[in-house]
Amino acid sequence: MTVMIWPDGEFELLFRALYPRVLRSAHLMLGDRASAEDVAQEAFARLLARGALPSADAERWVFRVGRNLAISRWRAVRRLLPLSDAEAMEGWETGDETERRAVLLNLAVRALPTRQQEVVALRIYGELSYEAIATATGRTLGAIKQELHRAKLALAAKLNGILAEADDAW
Repeated sequence: MTVMIWPDGEFELLFRALYPRVLRSAHLMLGDRASAEDVAQEAFARLLARGALPSADAERWVFRVGRNLAISRWRAVRRLLPLSDAEAMEGWETGDETERRAVLLNLAVRALPTRQQEVVALRIYGELSYEAIATATGRTLGAIKQELHRAKLALAAKLNGILAEADDAW
């Protein structure tokens, strides 16, 4: 097997562009920043060792590896450890509107079924196209569209319920 060497600076540019997205999607899947950092770093280490790929192929490859590593880590732990509602709401009163919305979105996403969490993580936090998500997960494009549609409906219902409760509290 011949390993292709990365042209000067190409891997660094790819890393800078994709690492934050891979990290965010792994963080949402795992619920733990340190584990997500380990997953993202391992995915890029494997990409570097694998050798040069065209940019679009490298993006799909690193997200697929990151997803698989996150799933393996999750299975090893045997359960997802999401923030409790109380932990997530700490500092709610002192946070600005953007922070509050982020907390609400995080709570709503964590309430989704695992498969929906995964596609939301790859779409929103990973900023992947539907086609790239299908490639990364090994599912069909139709299945990805269906999961995202169901997730959007569930998120809208959850967020509308939370906002209605918050309005009632005032």
